Amino acid sequence: MKHLPAAWLLTLAVPALAAPAAPDIQAGIPQAAFDDTRYLLGFDVYVAGGNLRAAWQVARKAVANRPGDTAWLKRYAQVSEWVGEPAAALAAWLSLARLNGTDESWNAVGRLAPMLLDDDALLAYQQRLARQRPGDLPALLKLVDTYERLGRPEDGLQFLKTLESGTARAAVLDAQALLAERSGQDDTAIRTLSRLLALTPGHENRLLRRAALLYRRGDLAGAQAGLAAAEAHLPPTATGYWQTYAELSRLLNRTEPAERAYRVLMTQESYREADLWNYAALVQDQDTLAAAVLQERLFRRFGRSNGAINALSLWQSAKAWTAAEQFLASLTPAEQAVLVREAGFLEQRARLHQERGRLPEARRDYAAALALAPDSVRLTQALAWLLLEQQDAAALQGLLTVRDGLARRNEALWPVWAAGWQRLDRLAQAQPFQTAWLQRHPDDALAALALADTLDARGHTAQARQWRARIQGNATAHLDAERPDRRRQLEDSLLALTLAQSPPGPARQRLQQRLGNGRPDAVGRDLMLGWLLSRDAADAAGLLAARSADTLPLPGWAALGFALAAEDRPTMNRLLNDRLDALPIYDRLEAADRLGREALAVDLAFRTLEERAPDDDELHNRYNRLGGRHGPRVTLGLSDARQDTLDYTTRYADGQMPLGDRRHLAWRLEQESPALADPAALARAPADRRLAQLTLEKRTARSVWQAGLHQTDALDTATGLSLAQDYRVDSRLRLRWAWDTQRPTADSVGLRVAGLADHLGTGLHWTPDGRHHLNLALDTLRYQAQGGGTLGDGRTLLLEAGHRLFAAQPDQVLKWQVGLGRFTADTARPLSPALTALVPAGIAADSRFFLPQDYRQLAIAWAFGQIPDELPVRGWRLSGETGLNHSDTGGNGYRLQLGLHGPVLGRDRLRLQLEAGRSGRTQGDNRALSLDYRLYY
Repeated sequence: MKHLPAAWLLTLAVPALAAPAAPDIQAGIPQAAFDDTRYLLGFDVYVAGGNLRAAWQVARKAVANRPGDTAWLKRYAQVSEWVGEPAAALAAWLSLARLNGTDESWNAVGRLAPMLLDDDALLAYQQRLARQRPGDLPALLKLVDTYERLGRPEDGLQFLKTLESGTARAAVLDAQALLAERSGQDDTAIRTLSRLLALTPGHENRLLRRAALLYRRGDLAGAQAGLAAAEAHLPPTATGYWQTYAELSRLLNRTEPAERAYRVLMTQESYREADLWNYAALVQDQDTLAAAVLQERLFRRFGRSNGAINALSLWQSAKAWTAAEQFLASLTPAEQAVLVREAGFLEQRARLHQERGRLPEARRDYAAALALAPDSVRLTQALAWLLLEQQDAAALQGLLTVRDGLARRNEALWPVWAAGWQRLDRLAQAQPFQTAWLQRHPDDALAALALADTLDARGHTAQARQWRARIQGNATAHLDAERPDRRRQLEDSLLALTLAQSPPGPARQRLQQRLGNGRPDAVGRDLMLGWLLSRDAADAAGLLAARSADTLPLPGWAALGFALAAEDRPTMNRLLNDRLDALPIYDRLEAADRLGREALAVDLAFRTLEERAPDDDELHNRYNRLGGRHGPRVTLGLSDARQDTLDYTTRYADGQMPLGDRRHLAWRLEQESPALADPAALARAPADRRLAQLTLEKRTARSVWQAGLHQTDALDTATGLSLAQDYRVDSRLRLRWAWDTQRPTADSVGLRVAGLADHLGTGLHWTPDGRHHLNLALDTLRYQAQGGGTLGDGRTLLLEAGHRLFAAQPDQVLKWQVGLGRFTADTARPLSPALTALVPAGIAADSRFFLPQDYRQLAIAWAFGQIPDELPVRGWRLSGETGLNHSDTGGNGYRLQLGLHGPVLGRDRLRLQLEAGRSGRTQGDNRALSLDYRLYY
């Protein structure tokens, strides 16, 4: 009987051994009541038979019945891992570890807990490990990580406090500090780190951690004091410490410790880019040269362009020109290639060039910098003052014009813009800047006096007098308030006012006092020269100029004054060539007039008109002539006309725009709509004609060149070229030639409708004196049909002689003309079908129908009020021409032209013109009524 239980268990195990292929069936929970002997036997049988799942179920039920049985807990833990139940295994190992505390159990917990992300189990394992090895800092840090993940920093701190003892104290405190930092308990972290630092006062990491916590709380002084207390314990190689110590000291304006810390970094060559920036900023005010060296090191070591820029700026502020020059000379080509792409570097180099008197180099660098930073007010200001110093009027005017919008928006540019326009004698442009500056700076006496000079020159004498009286009435206060570098300038300006208001005796006495007994300065000498020349005392002025000529160059206005007084034409000419814009406007206009330099005189009249004399009729005429010939314009026109038997309406638009100083681009668009006045003149109605033309014009000292491209679209489309030159031999003789291909022609009705011409022409214009002229024009033409085919050839000559009737009225002219025309039809070539269709029935369908008739013609005419077509007029003007002619083909004929033109808005022209006539040259009766509007902009 005693073998019965064992036999019964074997009956439970036999199916398992007999049927290993069905483990799931045999892995069910044992149904028999728990019996340690029977369950152990079954467990061993299942394990031996490889049915681990059944063994796991047996162990699981055994543990459920006897949870404190360490043997079954171990079996359950092991078999749980075998069957892939790690969570159950971890729970079992943890229970076993807490019961028996064996290393095997705890190691199993430490192995499984991280895999299953079970921080509670891991925490238990790490706590045991920390108790066993409290000095193992890596293990403590892992424990800190776990407490932090569990969100239980307070528990972690409490646990770590239990470990503080013996030699492990430092590691435990380090872990406490770290956990306190991570959980935001800054006070606890700071106290703990302070306890640590009492043990290890030279520990860099702990010092920096405590300093960072104090800094975060805003306690910069505490952070810096903590670092300062440890200064003696830190080696020079503790880079992080010295960097932080230097920066905190700098922020607290504790210069001495900051400099000590930075010097350590410099000695060790362990500095960062930021350290150089901060060290340079720290010493810049006390030692500019040292700051410059630091900025240079920033460039050399870290390649920072700002370092080079700041170094140059600092050297220049310290007037260390040699150091700056040596730095520039030491730059390699590669370094220069990088730096010249920086506007700041170019600006500093330009300042150095300017200071050393190398003005062309300075100007080049300023211009290059401005191209990189076009909105820079500082660069614009610097370049403008430099151009004023160079007296380059053209470049200065270009800069002032192009950057006018920038100047209007930035107050810092108003003084240089006012000075620039004054130097150019463009007072209308200078005055708004002067006025705006005084509105912001009403106590600027020098600016007020400059505005008074502008107002006086523009004819506003009452306002100028008020400004001067205001400054003179409070002169002492203005002088006391002025900066030292401007006080002497204001004294001289006030003296100039006093001289103009004083009798000759007292004025000379005050000037003598100003000059003193020694060598006169430039301003004092110029005050005396101006006063003497204004009183026609040229001899005395010359003696004064001669005495100071060796040290003080003569100003342009004085040199021109002497030249005008002595009628010294070579000197006048040289001054106008070399120093034009530095000369007084009226003196230079008079000098140009005396020298017969008409182009320059016209330009000066234009400036005078715009700035000083807007009501001067003669200046206005010159202004119109200059602007009309060279300025931009656009025209819209409409005409209704008849040529013999053809009526046509023409609509057109044309214009001109400048392309630089001596180049212009002209364009024209035209549409001509014809209609037959006599239906028998052509076999069918002609097509509309469209013309598009583009012409480029270039002017040289003696020539005007024109090159063009045009396209005609009527019966067919044709594209042609043109080239012409007008050459001035001297002031009396001009020669002209022109070459055109495929150009429209109106030499006859037939050609107007269906023809084109290749043209070569030459001519001359001769004016032997001011009242006579002679024009000669010779033209050779080769006529073609639109669409191809030759129609014939032509040769014409026109000779005109003219006589101005009245010397005081240049627009009253009497003309005599002789004209000859010879035309040869090419009848050997048949007409194209398109041209044949135009020939009326009963007329031979060959080229003779289209060509003009030969003619010889004499004409006389009287012209009045005529001006060149491109020029605007100031007021409404009547112009015209009337004459008689006689030809061998048309008999007696006439010409009548009457026009009315004038401005509507100012810079524009509206023209209404009527023409009528009959002549051999125009092949019959002609008339036209036209209206056009031209805008000069």
